[in-house]
Amino acid sequence: MRNTIRRLAPDVLHANDSHAFMNLNVAAMGIRRPLRIATRRTSFPVRNPWQYNFFADRTVCVVESVAEQCREAGISADQLRVVHSGVDAAKIRSGKRLQTRKALGIRHDQKVLLTIGNLIPCKGHTYLLEALRVVLQQHPDIYLLLAGEGEMRAELQRLAETLGIQDHVRFLGFRRDAPDLLAAADLFVMPSLLEGICGVVLEVMTAGLPLVTTTAGGIADVLAVPPGEPELAWAVPPGEMQPLAAAVIEALRLPDEARQRASRAKVHAEQRFTSDRMIDNTIQVYREGKS
Repeated sequence: MRNTIRRLAPDVLHANDSHAFMNLNVAAMGIRRPLRIATRRTSFPVRNPWQYNFFADRTVCVVESVAEQCREAGISADQLRVVHSGVDAAKIRSGKRLQTRKALGIRHDQKVLLTIGNLIPCKGHTYLLEALRVVLQQHPDIYLLLAGEGEMRAELQRLAETLGIQDHVRFLGFRRDAPDLLAAADLFVMPSLLEGICGVVLEVMTAGLPLVTTTAGGIADVLAVPPGEPELAWAVPPGEMQPLAAAVIEALRLPDEARQRASRAKVHAEQRFTSDRMIDNTIQVYREGKS
């Protein structure tokens, strides 16, 4: 990395996570100082705020809740900027519903829930499986696709068996076909306990898929609408199984309302969370920092 920085002599060095930022600072030590940008994407605690205050000219946060956490950790408010993550709408909407459902062995008339995320504790899959048992009491033909890999896979599979729902859950493992999965599903459920902006939620909104989610981290900011305006999704507190189950049941019971919320969320995402908007706002941070 150090040789590359010397050869290219960039005007801006932008690290997209804390590990990259640390490595970048070591590599650039003693070299003509370009503008240094760090990005904070998650709601995990800031371990070394001094690093951002000392080395970063600007710290970009993907959502306001992450910026607030940075301020509380001691990172100077003067250098913080919020630039929302963006989604490539054309790519997300390119999924093939019928082909994907056929490949997965799903009947055309079967209702499918989907969640996508690493199988790690902060993603809240335990609450989702427990909620599914409740949902099945009213919707016995429902099916959950669980895409992602991680340390909790075996534990979650055992939990599904213990709950007696194993025939209604499919662990898909790591997938590269998120647009197809989104197209194949009828309802997306995000049970996270801790998030930054949650890029998957942005993709779900962009795809126009009805959404049940927790309000973990920046998700509440993403879904925020002015007072009096209708909701974009079903949003419940993180770490609570019963509200999650109730929201899923209601979304399945009210398909017209689910479609209307999804339509509003799609427009909301088109206005605020596109890749073009993210790029323009990031370039603006560069220009401000160089001025």
